[in-house]
Parts: sequence; structure tokens; C-alpha cells
Amino acid sequence: MSVGATRNITATFLKYRELARTAAKPFRVDIAVEGESSRLVDARAGAMGASLPPSWVDDSEEVASDMKKIKEKMADLTKLHGRSLLVTFDDSNEDETSIEVMTQEVTRLFKRAEQRLRKLTDGANMSSEEEKVRKNILVAWATELQKLSMDFRKQQKGYLQRVQAQQKPGAGGISLDFDSKAEEEDFDMGFSDHQMTQVTTSDALVRERDHEVTNIVQAINDLAQVMKDLSVLVIDQGSIVDRIDYNCEQVKTKVTEGLTQVVKAEKTQKKGRMILCIMFLLAAVGFMLIVVIVKSILF
Repeated sequence: MSVGATRNITATFLKYRELARTAAKPFRVDIAVEGESSRLVDARAGAMGASLPPSWVDDSEEVASDMKKIKEKMADLTKLHGRSLLVTFDDSNEDETSIEVMTQEVTRLFKRAEQRLRKLTDGANMSSEEEKVRKNILVAWATELQKLSMDFRKQQKGYLQRVQAQQKPGAGGISLDFDSKAEEEDFDMGFSDHQMTQVTTSDALVRERDHEVTNIVQAINDLAQVMKDLSVLVIDQGSIVDRIDYNCEQVKTKVTEGLTQVVKAEKTQKKGRMILCIMFLLAAVGFMLIVVIVKSILF
């Protein structure tokens, strides 16, 4: 007997039966399972949170990264300053634009590092050991950032002085060389084409230098404000450290005084016990003496 085409649906039946059993379970079982899952998730999240470093560590690393970038930018800016002060014959102001952009970038990095340092001053919900480490790191970063800002300010002032010196006549800039013979002779009392070109070029250079000087002065003013804020920050943290040292010294003094008082009290207590023992022995001796006297009289 031949059998036609067949299909095995046993696996499908078993799957639907298992789904039906799961759907038929009481709702409270689902709630219990969800509660256990949520507790496991919360425990896992708590373990992950406990293993993470505090937020001020990330701020400290960001400050270190900003100061590293500042050092690199200052080195590049020094090269641009030297190249910009060279006498060239083209009208390109690419170096001046690069100097302006990089100066603004360094100033922005200083301000951002200062803001992140201010975030480090918040020491809420910290242990005493963690608070001490945080304050030491804060003072170290603030001092180093202040030193960097002073170096950058010196760099900008030096470049400003060199630019101003270059603008003076006869200091390496373009000077107007009028032909003395043309003045002596009466052929042409006006400017020649060469002299007019020199005047135009010199005027353009003066305008560019004035623009550079204005940008440098603005950067120095911004940096001065950053240095002022950093000085206040360092002074505040120094005052906190001084207060901590003073409190530690006071605690040491109080502990020493307390130890002295404890020693005195112990000696006084020992003396009281000795006197009590002596009085007891004297009373015992007197009692025995009376007993001996009475015994000798009676017997």
C-alpha cells in the first residue's frame, strides 16, 4: 500500500504546547520573575558603578590633556612667530591668520582647563583620604596651569615687542628710499612709480601689523583674567591646606594633653589604692594587737 506525501509537524506541536503552558502560568509568577530580574540588573549596575573611578578623576585627566595640547600649540606658535617676522616679498598673510587662529585656540584651552579645575573644587560625598588626594591634585594642576599661562603671556609679549620694533623705520622693515638727486634736480617733484609701490606696500604691512598687535593685546588681556582666576584658586586651596595643617596640629596638641591627663589620673588612682591597702593593713595590725593583748590578759 503506497502512502502519499507526508509532513512531520511534531516539532511545531511541541513548540505551541510549550507556549500555551507558559501563557497559562499565574500572573504572580511573571511578577516574581521580573522582580528577580530587576534585582539582578540593579545589582549588576551597582557593581559596575562601584568599579568606576570617581568623576573628578575624569576631570583631572581632561585637564592634563588640555595642558598637553597647550604645550604643543605653544611650540607650534613659536615657530609661526619666527616665520612671520621674516621679511618676505609676497602679500600672503597666511602666517598671520594661522597665528591668530592658534592664539585663540590656546586661549580657549586655558579657559576650558580653568573651568575643569573649578569642577575639581567640589568635594561633596568624599572620604577624608579621597578628599586629600583630590586637593593635592587640584593644587598641582592649578600651579602647573598658572606656570603655563605665564609662559604663554611672556611669549605673546615678546612677539608683540618684536612686531612693534619691526614697524619702526630702519628696523628691518620697508623704508622709503627717495632719490636725493631727484630732489636736487627740478625734473619731477612728485613720487615715482617705484616710490608709490613702496608706499602702498608699507601701508599694507602697517595695517597687518596693527591687526596682529590688536589680536595679541586681546589675547594677553584674556590670559591675564585666566591667570587672575588661577591665582585666586591656588590661594583658596592653599588656605584650605593651611587650615587642614592647623587642625592637624591642634589635634596632635589635644591628644598629647589628653595623654598627659590620663597618665596623671592613672597615677592618682594607683596612689589611692596604695593608701587604701596601707589603711587596711594598719587596721589589721591594730586588730591583731588588740587580740594579742586580750589573750595575754585572759590567759
